[in-house]
Amino acid sequence: MISHGHATRSTFTLSRNGDTGNFGAQEDYAIGIGWRIGPGGLFDLSRQRAARARLSSARIGTEKIRDEISRQIVDAFTRLQSQADQINRLGCRR
Repeated sequence: MISHGHATRSTFTLSRNGDTGNFGAQEDYAIGIGWRIGPGGLFDLSRQRAARARLSSARIGTEKIRDEISRQIVDAFTRLQSQADQINRLGCRR
């Protein structure tokens, strides 16, 4: 999580030689990291297994779709060759 503070109009600070200086607008940022250990968090083995099972299922589904597409392409090509042979035979009879 990143939070952004509001810019101040000017900031007066003491410089090295003791003078005050105007160093212009400044912005503040904060970054925080959090995690949970246990159920629903890190090292939740049942959640990890469930995620792996969903990934495996998705991969199997993808393979099934690829196989179906390949089958349709082979069927269409076979049908096209058969029709081309029929046309060639009809052309030879005339």
